[in-house]
Amino acid sequence: MRSNPTISVIVPFCNNATTIERCIKSILLQSFQDFELIIINDGSSDGSEDLIKKEFGNDNRIKIIHQDNRGVSVSRNRGIEESSCKYITFCDADDYLGKDWLFGLFAEIGDFDVVFANYINVDEKDSVIKKTEFQNQIIQLNCKRDHLDFVIRQVFQKKCSWTVWSCLFKREIVIENNIRFNENCENFGEDLGFVLEYSLFSKSVKIANENSYYYVTHPESMSARNNETIRMDSMNEISRSFYLRCIKEGYERYSKFLSIIHFLIMYGQYYKLIGKPNYKSLKTEINKIRDQDHYYKMTKGLLRSYKELCLYADKKTAKQILLFTNYCLHGNWERFKIESAIFYKIVK
Repeated sequence: MRSNPTISVIVPFCNNATTIERCIKSILLQSFQDFELIIINDGSSDGSEDLIKKEFGNDNRIKIIHQDNRGVSVSRNRGIEESSCKYITFCDADDYLGKDWLFGLFAEIGDFDVVFANYINVDEKDSVIKKTEFQNQIIQLNCKRDHLDFVIRQVFQKKCSWTVWSCLFKREIVIENNIRFNENCENFGEDLGFVLEYSLFSKSVKIANENSYYYVTHPESMSARNNETIRMDSMNEISRSFYLRCIKEGYERYSKFLSIIHFLIMYGQYYKLIGKPNYKSLKTEINKIRDQDHYYKMTKGLLRSYKELCLYADKKTAKQILLFTNYCLHGNWERFKIESAIFYKIVK
Protein backbone atom coordinates (compact mmCIF):
# COMPACT_ATOMS: atom_id res chain seq x y z
CA MET A 1 0.00 0.00 0.00
CA ARG A 2 1.39 3.42 -0.93
CA SER A 3 1.92 5.96 1.85
CA ASN A 4 -0.37 8.96 2.37
CA PRO A 5 -2.84 8.74 -0.52
CA THR A 6 -5.72 11.25 -0.54
CA ILE A 7 -8.90 9.18 -0.97
CA SER A 8 -9.88 5.81 0.50
CA VAL A 9 -12.25 3.93 -1.82
CA ILE A 10 -14.15 1.24 0.10
CA VAL A 11 -15.70 -1.67 -1.82
CA PRO A 12 -17.52 -4.44 0.07
CA PHE A 13 -18.44 -7.56 -1.85
CA CYS A 14 -20.10 -10.92 -1.35
CA ASN A 15 -20.32 -13.44 -4.21
CA ASN A 16 -19.84 -10.85 -6.94
CA ALA A 17 -17.59 -12.89 -9.21
CA THR A 18 -19.48 -11.76 -12.32
CA THR A 19 -19.19 -8.02 -11.61
CA ILE A 20 -16.26 -7.38 -9.25
CA GLU A 21 -13.56 -7.43 -11.96
CA ARG A 22 -15.17 -4.63 -13.97
CA CYS A 23 -15.77 -2.66 -10.78
CA ILE A 24 -12.14 -2.85 -9.65
CA LYS A 25 -10.76 -2.13 -13.13
CA SER A 26 -12.87 1.01 -13.36
CA ILE A 27 -11.39 2.21 -10.06
CA LEU A 28 -7.79 1.40 -10.92
CA LEU A 29 -8.10 3.21 -14.27
CA GLN A 30 -9.21 6.49 -12.70
CA SER A 31 -7.57 9.66 -14.05
CA PHE A 32 -7.10 10.66 -10.38
CA GLN A 33 -4.59 8.12 -9.06
CA ASP A 34 -3.94 9.33 -5.51
CA PHE A 35 -6.09 6.75 -3.72
CA GLU A 36 -6.09 3.51 -1.79
CA LEU A 37 -8.60 0.76 -2.58
CA ILE A 38 -9.92 -1.20 0.40
CA ILE A 39 -11.83 -4.32 -0.64
CA ILE A 40 -13.78 -6.25 2.00
CA ASN A 41 -14.72 -9.83 1.22
CA ASP A 42 -17.88 -10.43 3.22
CA GLY A 43 -17.73 -14.22 3.30
CA SER A 44 -17.86 -14.94 -0.45
CA SER A 45 -18.04 -18.57 -1.54
CA ASP A 46 -17.91 -18.12 -5.33
CA GLY A 47 -14.19 -17.58 -5.82
CA SER A 48 -14.47 -13.78 -5.97
CA GLU A 49 -11.42 -13.19 -3.77
CA ASP A 50 -9.28 -15.62 -5.75
CA LEU A 51 -10.23 -13.79 -8.94
CA ILE A 52 -9.25 -10.46 -7.41
CA LYS A 53 -5.90 -11.76 -6.20
CA LYS A 54 -5.17 -13.31 -9.58
CA GLU A 55 -6.04 -10.22 -11.61
CA PHE A 56 -4.98 -7.44 -9.25
CA GLY A 57 -2.84 -9.00 -6.54
CA ASN A 58 0.30 -7.10 -7.52
CA ASP A 59 -1.28 -3.65 -7.36
CA ASN A 60 0.06 -1.84 -4.29
CA ARG A 61 -3.00 0.43 -4.13
CA ILE A 62 -5.20 -2.50 -3.07
CA LYS A 63 -5.82 -3.86 0.40
CA ILE A 64 -7.98 -7.00 0.64
CA ILE A 65 -9.72 -7.85 3.91
CA HIS A 66 -11.56 -11.12 4.55
CA GLN A 67 -14.35 -11.56 7.10
CA ASP A 68 -17.22 -13.94 7.77
CA ASN A 69 -20.50 -12.97 6.15
CA ARG A 70 -21.94 -10.17 8.29
CA GLY A 71 -23.56 -7.80 5.81
CA VAL A 72 -22.73 -4.60 3.97
CA SER A 73 -22.89 -2.34 7.04
CA VAL A 74 -20.29 -4.34 8.93
CA SER A 75 -18.15 -4.46 5.78
CA ARG A 76 -18.26 -0.73 5.22
CA ASN A 77 -17.54 -0.07 8.89
CA ARG A 78 -14.53 -2.33 8.63
CA GLY A 79 -13.43 -0.36 5.59
CA ILE A 80 -13.70 2.89 7.54
CA GLU A 81 -11.56 1.45 10.33
CA GLU A 82 -8.92 0.32 7.84
CA SER A 83 -8.90 3.59 5.90
CA SER A 84 -6.05 6.08 6.26
CA CYS A 85 -6.83 8.95 3.87
CA LYS A 86 -8.22 12.44 4.27
CA TYR A 87 -11.36 11.53 2.34
CA ILE A 88 -13.58 8.44 2.12
CA THR A 89 -15.92 7.27 -0.60
CA PHE A 90 -17.69 4.02 -1.39
CA CYS A 91 -18.39 1.88 -4.43
CA ASP A 92 -20.65 -1.18 -4.67
CA ALA A 93 -19.28 -4.32 -6.30
CA ASP A 94 -22.12 -4.40 -8.86
CA ASP A 95 -21.33 -0.89 -10.08
CA TYR A 96 -18.57 0.79 -12.08
CA LEU A 97 -17.09 4.23 -12.61
CA GLY A 98 -16.34 6.62 -15.40
CA LYS A 99 -12.63 7.40 -15.55
CA ASP A 100 -13.02 10.89 -14.06
CA TRP A 101 -15.23 9.97 -11.09
CA LEU A 102 -12.60 10.48 -8.37
CA PHE A 103 -11.18 13.51 -10.16
CA GLY A 104 -14.64 15.10 -10.25
CA LEU A 105 -15.32 14.49 -6.57
CA PHE A 106 -11.91 15.75 -5.48
CA ALA A 107 -12.17 18.84 -7.67
CA GLU A 108 -15.51 19.72 -6.06
CA ILE A 109 -14.78 19.21 -2.35
CA GLY A 110 -12.36 22.09 -1.70
CA ASP A 111 -13.12 23.35 1.81
CA PHE A 112 -16.53 21.65 1.97
CA ASP A 113 -17.29 18.87 4.44
CA VAL A 114 -19.05 16.65 1.91
CA VAL A 115 -19.84 16.46 -1.80
CA PHE A 116 -23.13 14.96 -2.99
CA ALA A 117 -22.89 14.04 -6.68
CA ASN A 118 -25.19 12.76 -9.40
CA TYR A 119 -25.13 9.21 -10.74
CA ILE A 120 -26.33 7.25 -13.75
CA ASN A 121 -28.65 4.29 -13.21
CA VAL A 122 -28.14 1.58 -15.85
CA ASP A 123 -29.49 -1.91 -16.37
CA GLU A 124 -27.41 -5.07 -16.66
CA LYS A 125 -26.89 -4.36 -20.38
CA ASP A 126 -25.59 -0.86 -19.56
CA SER A 127 -28.64 0.84 -21.03
CA VAL A 128 -29.44 4.06 -19.18
CA ILE A 129 -32.52 3.86 -16.98
CA LYS A 130 -32.21 7.28 -15.35
CA LYS A 131 -29.74 10.07 -14.80
CA THR A 132 -30.13 12.09 -11.63
CA GLU A 133 -30.17 15.83 -12.17
CA PHE A 134 -29.07 17.40 -8.89
CA GLN A 135 -28.09 21.01 -9.48
CA ASN A 136 -24.91 22.67 -8.27
CA GLN A 137 -25.49 24.16 -4.83
CA ILE A 138 -23.46 25.39 -1.90
CA ILE A 139 -25.23 25.10 1.45
CA GLN A 140 -23.95 26.48 4.74
CA LEU A 141 -25.25 24.84 7.92
CA ASN A 142 -24.73 27.26 10.79
CA CYS A 143 -27.03 25.92 13.50
CA LYS A 144 -29.00 22.84 14.55
CA ARG A 145 -32.13 24.03 12.76
CA ASP A 146 -30.12 24.39 9.54
CA HIS A 147 -29.01 20.77 9.79
CA LEU A 148 -32.55 19.46 10.19
CA ASP A 149 -33.81 21.76 7.45
CA PHE A 150 -31.13 20.40 5.12
CA VAL A 151 -32.21 16.84 5.87
CA ILE A 152 -35.87 17.59 5.16
CA ARG A 153 -35.51 19.93 2.17
CA GLN A 154 -32.51 18.45 0.40
CA VAL A 155 -32.29 14.76 1.27
CA PHE A 156 -35.97 13.85 1.38
CA GLN A 157 -37.07 16.20 -1.38
CA LYS A 158 -34.38 14.47 -3.47
CA LYS A 159 -32.33 17.55 -4.24
CA CYS A 160 -29.25 15.49 -3.47
CA SER A 161 -28.44 11.81 -3.13
CA TRP A 162 -28.53 9.90 0.15
CA THR A 163 -26.58 6.97 -1.29
CA VAL A 164 -23.02 6.94 0.05
CA TRP A 165 -21.48 5.76 -3.20
CA SER A 166 -22.12 9.11 -4.86
CA CYS A 167 -20.54 11.16 -2.06
CA LEU A 168 -17.11 12.17 -0.83
CA PHE A 169 -16.77 12.41 2.96
CA LYS A 170 -14.10 13.79 5.27
CA ARG A 171 -12.63 10.91 7.25
CA GLU A 172 -11.89 13.23 10.18
CA ILE A 173 -15.60 13.98 10.65
CA VAL A 174 -16.49 10.29 10.41
CA ILE A 175 -13.87 9.18 12.94
CA GLU A 176 -14.17 12.03 15.46
CA ASN A 177 -17.95 11.72 15.67
CA ASN A 178 -18.05 7.91 15.50
CA ILE A 179 -20.35 7.91 12.46
CA ARG A 180 -20.91 4.36 11.30
CA PHE A 181 -23.37 2.30 9.30
CA ASN A 182 -26.18 0.81 11.37
CA GLU A 183 -25.52 -2.93 11.65
CA ASN A 184 -29.12 -3.73 12.69
CA CYS A 185 -30.79 -2.76 9.40
CA GLU A 186 -30.51 -6.05 7.51
CA ASN A 187 -28.78 -4.44 4.51
CA PHE A 188 -31.56 -1.91 3.98
CA GLY A 189 -31.48 1.83 4.54
CA GLU A 190 -27.99 1.89 6.01
CA ASP A 191 -26.86 4.49 3.43
CA LEU A 192 -29.59 6.87 4.53
CA GLY A 193 -28.72 6.46 8.21
CA PHE A 194 -25.07 7.25 7.54
CA VAL A 195 -25.86 10.35 5.46
CA LEU A 196 -28.34 11.65 8.05
CA GLU A 197 -25.86 11.37 10.91
CA TYR A 198 -23.00 12.81 8.85
CA SER A 199 -25.20 15.79 7.96
CA LEU A 200 -25.44 16.73 11.64
CA PHE A 201 -21.69 17.41 11.70
CA SER A 202 -21.31 19.11 8.31
CA LYS A 203 -20.97 22.89 8.28
CA SER A 204 -20.66 23.25 4.51
CA VAL A 205 -22.15 21.07 1.78
CA LYS A 206 -21.52 20.97 -1.96
CA ILE A 207 -24.09 19.42 -4.28
CA ALA A 208 -22.39 18.85 -7.63
CA ASN A 209 -23.67 17.83 -11.04
CA GLU A 210 -20.71 15.46 -11.50
CA ASN A 211 -22.25 12.15 -12.68
CA SER A 212 -19.75 9.50 -13.68
CA TYR A 213 -20.85 6.83 -11.19
CA TYR A 214 -22.76 3.98 -12.88
CA TYR A 215 -25.26 2.35 -10.55
CA VAL A 216 -26.29 -1.01 -12.00
CA THR A 217 -29.77 -2.42 -11.43
CA HIS A 218 -30.46 -6.03 -12.36
CA PRO A 219 -33.25 -8.45 -11.39
CA GLU A 220 -31.18 -10.31 -8.78
CA SER A 221 -29.58 -7.26 -7.16
CA MET A 222 -30.23 -6.48 -3.52
CA SER A 223 -31.69 -3.10 -4.44
CA ALA A 224 -34.18 -4.74 -6.81
CA ARG A 225 -35.25 -7.18 -4.10
CA ASN A 226 -35.54 -4.41 -1.53
CA ASN A 227 -37.80 -2.40 -3.84
CA GLU A 228 -40.34 -5.22 -3.59
CA THR A 229 -39.96 -5.99 0.11
CA ILE A 230 -41.56 -4.20 3.06
CA ARG A 231 -38.80 -3.22 5.50
CA MET A 232 -40.65 -1.32 8.21
CA ASP A 233 -38.41 -2.61 10.98
CA SER A 234 -35.17 -1.59 9.26
CA MET A 235 -36.42 1.91 8.51
CA ASN A 236 -37.74 2.34 12.04
CA GLU A 237 -34.26 1.35 13.24
CA ILE A 238 -32.75 4.09 11.05
CA SER A 239 -35.21 6.57 12.56
CA ARG A 240 -34.47 5.39 16.11
CA SER A 241 -30.71 5.59 15.64
CA PHE A 242 -30.90 9.07 14.11
CA TYR A 243 -33.23 10.26 16.88
CA LEU A 244 -30.88 9.02 19.61
CA ARG A 245 -27.92 10.73 17.92
CA CYS A 246 -29.91 13.97 17.69
CA ILE A 247 -30.83 13.85 21.37
CA LYS A 248 -27.19 13.17 22.27
CA GLU A 249 -26.16 16.22 20.23
CA GLY A 250 -28.69 18.53 21.89
CA TYR A 251 -31.65 18.57 19.50
CA GLU A 252 -34.34 18.07 22.18
CA ARG A 253 -36.15 21.32 21.37
CA TYR A 254 -36.59 20.20 17.75
CA SER A 255 -38.64 17.09 18.54
CA LYS A 256 -41.44 18.12 16.16
CA PHE A 257 -38.98 18.29 13.27
CA LEU A 258 -37.61 14.89 14.29
CA SER A 259 -41.15 13.50 14.03
CA ILE A 260 -41.38 14.89 10.50
CA ILE A 261 -38.09 13.20 9.63
CA HIS A 262 -39.39 9.93 11.10
CA PHE A 263 -42.40 10.10 8.78
CA LEU A 264 -40.16 10.84 5.81
CA ILE A 265 -37.95 7.88 6.68
CA MET A 266 -40.97 5.58 6.88
CA TYR A 267 -43.10 6.83 3.99
CA GLY A 268 -41.39 4.72 1.32
CA GLN A 269 -42.55 1.63 3.20
CA TYR A 270 -46.05 3.08 3.63
CA TYR A 271 -46.15 3.72 -0.11
CA LYS A 272 -45.33 0.10 -0.90
CA LEU A 273 -47.94 -1.12 1.58
CA ILE A 274 -50.71 1.12 0.28
CA GLY A 275 -50.00 -0.18 -3.22
CA LYS A 276 -50.99 -3.66 -2.10
CA PRO A 277 -54.61 -4.88 -2.17
CA ASN A 278 -54.72 -5.63 1.56
CA TYR A 279 -54.53 -2.20 3.18
CA LYS A 280 -54.83 -3.70 6.67
CA SER A 281 -51.34 -5.19 6.27
CA LEU A 282 -49.81 -2.09 7.89
CA LYS A 283 -50.91 -3.35 11.29
CA THR A 284 -49.17 -6.67 10.59
CA GLU A 285 -45.97 -4.87 9.60
CA ILE A 286 -46.06 -2.60 12.66
CA ASN A 287 -46.23 -5.71 14.84
CA LYS A 288 -42.90 -6.81 13.35
CA ILE A 289 -41.11 -3.64 14.45
CA ARG A 290 -38.72 -4.41 17.30
CA ASP A 291 -38.86 -0.98 18.90
CA GLN A 292 -42.57 -0.20 18.67
CA ASP A 293 -42.28 2.39 21.45
CA HIS A 294 -40.11 4.58 19.22
CA TYR A 295 -42.44 4.11 16.26
CA TYR A 296 -45.53 5.17 18.21
CA LYS A 297 -43.74 8.00 20.03
CA MET A 298 -42.55 9.59 16.79
CA THR A 299 -45.83 9.00 14.97
CA LYS A 300 -47.81 10.60 17.80
CA GLY A 301 -45.35 13.47 17.78
CA LEU A 302 -46.21 14.17 14.16
CA LEU A 303 -49.84 14.85 15.14
CA ARG A 304 -48.55 17.86 17.11
CA SER A 305 -46.42 19.13 14.25
CA TYR A 306 -48.94 20.80 11.93
CA LYS A 307 -47.28 24.22 12.15
CA GLU A 308 -43.87 22.71 11.36
CA LEU A 309 -45.30 20.61 8.51
CA CYS A 310 -46.65 23.78 6.90
CA LEU A 311 -43.08 25.02 6.54
CA TYR A 312 -42.47 22.25 4.00
CA ALA A 313 -45.89 21.56 2.51
CA ASP A 314 -49.09 23.48 1.84
CA LYS A 315 -51.80 23.36 4.49
CA LYS A 316 -53.94 20.86 2.61
CA THR A 317 -51.06 18.40 2.24
CA ALA A 318 -50.09 18.89 5.90
CA LYS A 319 -53.63 17.96 6.96
CA GLN A 320 -53.60 14.91 4.71
CA ILE A 321 -50.34 13.79 6.31
CA LEU A 322 -51.87 14.10 9.77
CA LEU A 323 -54.93 12.15 8.64
CA PHE A 324 -52.70 9.42 7.33
CA THR A 325 -50.70 9.51 10.56
CA ASN A 326 -53.81 8.41 12.43
CA TYR A 327 -53.86 5.35 10.21
CA CYS A 328 -50.18 4.78 10.91
CA LEU A 329 -50.91 4.82 14.64
CA HIS A 330 -53.69 2.28 14.52
CA GLY A 331 -53.02 0.27 11.38
CA ASN A 332 -56.78 0.14 10.87
CA TRP A 333 -57.86 1.42 7.50
CA GLU A 334 -61.56 0.87 8.12
CA ARG A 335 -61.56 2.91 11.33
CA PHE A 336 -60.60 6.12 9.62
CA LYS A 337 -62.19 5.55 6.19
CA ILE A 338 -59.27 7.09 4.35
CA GLU A 339 -59.14 6.45 0.65
CA SER A 340 -55.80 5.35 -0.76
CA ALA A 341 -55.85 8.43 -2.99
CA ILE A 342 -55.09 10.54 0.08
CA PHE A 343 -51.77 8.86 0.48
CA TYR A 344 -50.82 9.21 -3.13
CA LYS A 345 -51.45 12.94 -2.83
CA ILE A 346 -49.12 12.99 0.16
CA VAL A 347 -46.18 11.42 -1.59
CA LYS A 348 -46.68 13.31 -4.82
